[in-house]
Parts: sequence; C-alpha cells; structure tokens
Amino acid sequence: MEIIRETYETFPKNAEFLKKIFPKDDEKYYYSFLKYHPFFTPYHIYSIKGSNQTLATLWCLPCLFIDNERMILAAGIANVATDPDFRGQGLAGQLMEKVLKEAEIQKYKFLILITEIPEYYKRWGFQEIGKYEVVIESPAIAKYPITCQNITYENILDTYRSFYQDFQMITPFHNLAYMRGREEWNQWSSMFHNNGGKAGWFLLKNEIGHFTIFYGLDREEYFKVFEIIWDKKIDKKGLLMLFQDWAYHLGKEIHLDLSLPVANYLGLKASKDPKETVMVKSYGDIDINRIYLPVPDYF
Repeated sequence: MEIIRETYETFPKNAEFLKKIFPKDDEKYYYSFLKYHPFFTPYHIYSIKGSNQTLATLWCLPCLFIDNERMILAAGIANVATDPDFRGQGLAGQLMEKVLKEAEIQKYKFLILITEIPEYYKRWGFQEIGKYEVVIESPAIAKYPITCQNITYENILDTYRSFYQDFQMITPFHNLAYMRGREEWNQWSSMFHNNGGKAGWFLLKNEIGHFTIFYGLDREEYFKVFEIIWDKKIDKKGLLMLFQDWAYHLGKEIHLDLSLPVANYLGLKASKDPKETVMVKSYGDIDINRIYLPVPDYF
C-alpha cells in the first residue's frame, strides 16, 4: 500500500468513501469544496488504497489567514478517515507524516484542525487552542422591543474585517468569493441544519440603535449562534442587553460560540467545549493564542 494523491477523475470515489464514513453529511458537501474553495483541488487529498479501494484518506486544504494587513499561508486538516475494517494499522498516521513533510515544503506557517481526539494529534506536535461557548439565559422581562432579519454576506464584509482587526485576531481571509463558497458548502453540512431549517446571517437590533450581526440556527432547546460580529462603538452592556432581550423574545437560551478574547472583553464566563476542540501546529513566528477559526469556517 502506498500514499497517492487524488485527481479529478478519482474524486467521486473519495467523496463516496467519506459519505460512508460520515453519513450525516451530504455528499454535495465535499463537491462544494471542490467547486468553490479558492485553493483546493483533488491533489490536496492524500489517500491509501488497496485492491482498488480507499482504505484511508486525509484532506489538506490550503487557506489564507489575515493578521491585520499581513497575509498568512496556512492549511486545514480535514476529513481524516479510515475504513473501519482497516483501523488500528497506523494508516492515518502514515498520511499525517506525509502531510507534515509537505507542509514544510509548501512553507505553511501553521496547520489547523478540528477534532474530538486531541491526545492523538498532540503526538504530531499540535497544540490545543480550544473551542468555547457562552450561554445567555432568558431574563424575566425584556427592556426593549427587538427585530431580527436576514442579511446577506455581501453586506457584512466591512464590519467583519474591522471587528477581528480590533481584537488583534488571526482569522481566515474573507472576500465575496470565499463567503459565497462558505455559504455553499455549509448548506450541505449537518452542523448547520435542523429540522429543515438552515443557518444564516441575521441582523439583530433594538429601538435605541443597538445592533449585532450573527450566523445562527434555531434549534428546539436553544438558539445556536456560531459567529457574532458588531460595531465596537456599541458598549458591552448594550450588546448583552440586546441578546438578553432576544432570549426573552425567543423564550429560550442563546448559545454563542466565541473566542476567548471576545468572551473576556464582554466579561462573560466561557465554557470549553467538552467534545470538540481546535488545534494548531505552528511552523513560524505565529502567536497561536491569537489564531481564531470561526465555526462557520470549519472544514
């Protein structure tokens, strides 16, 4: 068995294999990356095959991050999968060794991944930066009427960029092409669907001019906010009041995914996700504590 790199001709078999391993996600999820991701090609998929069938695979997606005005070339590790009949034979480890060598050749500044098994990736030099959530409970009474309406990604990019710059975070580079792609592949991810509904961008505001923009999804037991941005001219107290009023309007809790710097700025207690975490392996002079991968950017 040897490590091969996929091609456009073999990609359908790779997507079929991943669908078998991760049945909750639509096969179109993988095709959307191929169609819309600005830097991804099948050549960035590493696989081990035997008897003309895929035994294990790993995606390494090149991506741009931005640190103020500085562009950073990095890569995301995703879709690490092994056929159940061939697990325990070190196949994923062989793929990881290959990708780590390739990362040095390509001069990636860091690799980033999302995982439920951080101890496994620590052996490859990855460090945990974590994933955090804040819960906003519904108050006994609301202070102001609020409105919540859909907003398109075309109308948020300026606020988006300045928000993360204000917090000195290293985040994925976003432009219209990337945001369109992200919208396409997320619509086929099980993470952003619930009972026929799907996540989207919303503008939340009250009658005294406070507003925030977020990417969220209504679930039965709570409303999930995967990403939140706002104009920092709004004071912290006003922002929290806005979400509390909205929780009252919904009659349920709001669960917000936040970076630690944002949670600390708001004075909110953030709980570490007990199941899933984000990890980084640095190859350069990168302060990994400033790296933030918003949940809608997961791959």
